[in-house]
Amino acid sequence: MGSALCGPKRKKVQVSASWVGNESENPFETVLTKKERVLLRETFQRLDEPKEIVGMIFVDIVNDIEPELKKVFGVDRAPKAAMLKMPKFGGHVARFTELIDQVVLTTSMVGYTENLVGAWQLVRKTGRIHVKQGFLEQNQNQLEKNYFEIVMNIFIERFI
Repeated sequence: MGSALCGPKRKKVQVSASWVGNESENPFETVLTKKERVLLRETFQRLDEPKEIVGMIFVDIVNDIEPELKKVFGVDRAPKAAMLKMPKFGGHVARFTELIDQVVLTTSMVGYTENLVGAWQLVRKTGRIHVKQGFLEQNQNQLEKNYFEIVMNIFIERFI
C-alpha cells in the first residue's frame, strides 16, 4: 500500500467551460497575438486619463451598440453626458479600468511580469462577481448575446 503522496501526479483537468480554470492556458496568449498584446500594453500606457477613455467606450456600448444594458447599469433615463456620474455605471467603469490596469501593466497576463497567480485571482474574482448578475446568466443560458465577448471585442478594437 502506497501513500497518495507517492503516486504519480495527476494532471488537473478543466471541468468547466471557463478558461480561468485551466492553469496552463493564458487566454491573452490564445486570443491575442504577441504583437497585439504589445500594442494593447503600449496603447494603455500612453493614455493620460484611462478612466475617461474606458468611460467613453462604455458610454458608446450602452448607447449605440447594446442599449439594453442601460437598464442593467441604471442609466436608462440618464442623458449621455451624465452617465459616468451615475453610481452603478461610474463604479463599473472605475473597476473595469483598474482591471485593465492590473492585467495589462502589472501582471503576466500579457507576458511581462511573473505575478500570474495574482492575475488569475483578479480575473476569478471579477468572474465570480459577474456570475451573480441575473441578467448576464439569463442571456448566457439562453445562448443569446455574449455581453462579455461584445465588450471585450469593442475594447480590443478600440485599443489595438
